[in-house]
Amino acid sequence: MTQVLDAHVTPAADAALAVRAMFGGHLQALLKLDPDWTSRHLCDILPIEPEHTRAWRAAWNGHLENRVLTDTAWGLLRPHYLRAVNILTPTPNNEWEQARATLLAFHLGNRFWFGPLDRDDPDHLLQRFYEQAPAEAASIIVQSGGRSFNRDEPTEPERRERLMRLWEYRIQAVRRGADPDELSAFDDWFVNGRFDDAWSLNQLYEILSLAPDIGLSVHVLRRLRTLALTHPHACLHILDRVPGRPGHYWMTSRHRALIHEIIATTCTADDAAASAASRLVSAFAVDGFDFRSALDGDASSSAETDRSTG
Repeated sequence: MTQVLDAHVTPAADAALAVRAMFGGHLQALLKLDPDWTSRHLCDILPIEPEHTRAWRAAWNGHLENRVLTDTAWGLLRPHYLRAVNILTPTPNNEWEQARATLLAFHLGNRFWFGPLDRDDPDHLLQRFYEQAPAEAASIIVQSGGRSFNRDEPTEPERRERLMRLWEYRIQAVRRGADPDELSAFDDWFVNGRFDDAWSLNQLYEILSLAPDIGLSVHVLRRLRTLALTHPHACLHILDRVPGRPGHYWMTSRHRALIHEIIATTCTADDAAASAASRLVSAFAVDGFDFRSALDGDASSSAETDRSTG
């Protein structure tokens, strides 16, 4: 087999971009089948010389198509990931550049989740990615992090802490001017219940403060309903960000039964909660929604129904 590969592995022997893409696409399989041969020819498969830039791009794009990345491949290819990050642009010229940035984000998210990649690494690979990547691709790592939890298995504390540090890093980036749309990916983090409730509620409030266009999904509202008994003030604080926000009329209209339940559950916690709930009901009234009956504290008294509550 290696005789056939030897005849085509170098760009000088076979410059066809389809062949370069084939070598890149099968790079991890080659590493598994013959790690010595593949390691020796890595510079042929991914040539770094300027005159072979097109060959490198073809092979690299082929490699990115594989979503699963092994530790062995990561160890060998990290310099190439750095090169790929350095040529990113926040404003892609076409959909192919956007697609490559997105695939790269999936790879980096995989490595962040499994541990070999961290924000404080000496080569600053993750930080460079966030500085260079288009906003849509930048959101992928947070998005995939929230979806990486297996609901049937306990979460390792170290992984949970890593994700919390990453999130707080991204919150700080948005405060400094990064695209706030990235924060919408927090829904999965919030609803899975794997993080400290107080921390999760605080982050949700931060999102609504930093990104006025991001609303509360039905899944988030259901989670707030669950947390209303134990964290009434935080839940009211979050709902207080909804009235008057542009574009959220239809969200309130569709899920008013859920909102009613949250207000009714929280308003009986203490006098401060009752006052906050009363102010919230007044704010909703300005938008045309009557939640006065919720102030009686009966979560089941609403005449409204919400089809999504099931």
